[in-house]
Amino acid sequence: MKNIKAKIITVATMKGGTGKTTICFNIAGILAEKYKVLVIDLDQQCNLSANIGFDIFDRSASSVADLFDDASTDPVSITVVHPIPELLNLDVIPSTMFLNGTELRLVSVYMREQLLKSYIEKNAEFFNYYDYIMFDTPPNIGICTQNALHISDHIILVTDPDCNSARGTDVFLALWNEAIAMSGGENHIDALILNNMERTKMSAMTDEYIRNHEVFSHIKLNTMVPHSTRFKECAEQNKPISLIATKNKKDEQSRAKAEQAIRDVITELKERGIL
Repeated sequence: MKNIKAKIITVATMKGGTGKTTICFNIAGILAEKYKVLVIDLDQQCNLSANIGFDIFDRSASSVADLFDDASTDPVSITVVHPIPELLNLDVIPSTMFLNGTELRLVSVYMREQLLKSYIEKNAEFFNYYDYIMFDTPPNIGICTQNALHISDHIILVTDPDCNSARGTDVFLALWNEAIAMSGGENHIDALILNNMERTKMSAMTDEYIRNHEVFSHIKLNTMVPHSTRFKECAEQNKPISLIATKNKKDEQSRAKAEQAIRDVITELKERGIL
């Protein structure tokens, strides 16, 4: 994108419950150990914003909706600076439940899919402070998602061992290709992460479906993220998996295994030139 040095990554899915936000939150948290990372929450469910302790029900709170409502909004005014004290390189532009109303108002706006692109380019000095800009998007391909997709260097899809989730990846690909045909752009879907994997028949079937897929077989990561109850504690403790506290040795072993899976995902994404 014009004048933007930061690498822009969108994490997306077509079905809720795949763990997309968990993946985005934890990749960002670990990247922030070494790099300056800005996460922008475009999901009306606001789970990532809630994960950092942000009040998603506060109608007066500054949030990502402000930049869509008013292009002159100062990005500093809507950014929560290092909300996790241990990660001084991590900032977040949060969402609130009122983003849904904003998206509905955008339906009649000309070039609505390009609003975010124009805003970031206009505020290049602010956004170029970061090494990575990551978008957490809603489980659809609506206006907010398309705004992120149009400016992304790379798009990472997340699915889990569920027939509807696997089919959802096909739906996402088809809808995005249709959107590109209508409004221009390029398809930068470069990675697919299998999340919440277990030693079950459904997990094996999902893996086989993706491995045999004409498109997704080429972008599927070798690293699969296992199902772990420790990931739920990230939301409870408002911290990524690398920083959560555990109660006993067994829980710590489980946490360390989950953390290593995210680190392996990051390593593979770097090897592929995505991060």
